[in-house]
Amino acid sequence: MLEMLAVLQQFQKRKSGKTSARSAAFHAKKDALFAEARKNAENAVKEGVAYIEQYRAKIAELRAREVSQDARLKDMSLFSSREDAMRAVLAAFPPLLDDLSHRRAEAINETSEMRASVLWSFCCTER
Repeated sequence: MLEMLAVLQQFQKRKSGKTSARSAAFHAKKDALFAEARKNAENAVKEGVAYIEQYRAKIAELRAREVSQDARLKDMSLFSSREDAMRAVLAAFPPLLDDLSHRRAEAINETSEMRASVLWSFCCTER
C-alpha cells in the first residue's frame, strides 16, 4: 500500500510539474503579449502627439497667412470709391456715350440686314 501511495505521489508531482510548466509558458507568453501591447501603445501615443503638434504648427502657419476682415473691408471701400469715380466720369460724358451706343447699334443692325440679304440671295435665287 505504501508503494501505491508513493507511485500516486510521483504521478501527482509529474502532473503538477507539467501543469506548472504549461502555466509558466502561458504566463511568459501573456507577459510578452502585454509588453508588446504596452510598447505599441507608447508608440501610438508618441506618433499621435507628433501628429497633433504637426497640425498645430500647420494651423498656426495658416492663421499667420490669414487676411483680416478689416483689410477686406478696406479693400471694399477702395472698390466702391473706384465705382464712384467711374460713375462721375460716365456722368461727365453722357452725350458722347449715347451717341456711340446709337451709332454702334445702327452699325450692328446694318450688318445684320446685309447678312440676311446676302443669305437670302444666295439661298433663294436660281442658278
